[in-house]
Amino acid sequence: MNTTYWLNTIAGNIFNAQTDPPLPKKFYFGVSKTYPSEDQSNVSEPVGGGYQRVELTSLKLSGTGAVVNGGSIQMPESTQSWGVMNAWCVFDSPSGGKLLVYDYFRNPETDKPETRTVDPGTVLHLKPETVTLYVKNDRTE
Repeated sequence: MNTTYWLNTIAGNIFNAQTDPPLPKKFYFGVSKTYPSEDQSNVSEPVGGGYQRVELTSLKLSGTGAVVNGGSIQMPESTQSWGVMNAWCVFDSPSGGKLLVYDYFRNPETDKPETRTVDPGTVLHLKPETVTLYVKNDRTE
């Protein structure tokens, strides 16, 4: 899903209706205990325990009107429990900033939402082409 902020930023910049804020040049991957909302609320990132967002450096076109992670996404090793994560998020900054895109973690075989538990010593790793970024909100649950 895309936040309303992100959709407005894209449309404004593409059609020259709004060029501030400009489109970001870098994107950062994070996780949330809660499922975010289109208004950027309800994001609960882990605090401490080695948690930090990671820059997405290998995004590529999927050929279907979407962008996917061309390489693996690997979070830092947790030094304490982060708890149960429900969603992944993409932000425009390594801390703070604006939430742009989010979705549930999904079972790769069924595409159904599922959680990820991050205990101490866990390295959350997402394989290539498992995170898909759309410019429209068309996923149904």
